[in-house]
Amino acid sequence: MAKMFFESGIKSIPYTEEMYIRDRYMSVRIGLLMKYYKDRRFLHVCGWHHLQDPYNLYANLNPIKVFFYDKTFCF
Repeated sequence: MAKMFFESGIKSIPYTEEMYIRDRYMSVRIGLLMKYYKDRRFLHVCGWHHLQDPYNLYANLNPIKVFFYDKTFCF
């Protein structure tokens, strides 16, 4: 499903209110960690649904979004 979303824009699962609440919480917590550890790199690993970020909750953190998948492991 992730491949369909990123390559074709097909959405199989909507971005829900629960996802919004979780992403808002995580973006605040990640922001606090980044302020505390100022000049260090920070890696946050999440499910591919959260890469959508339709409300730009992570935008102020200047993320680099990377989607890894290996076609040999796609079922």
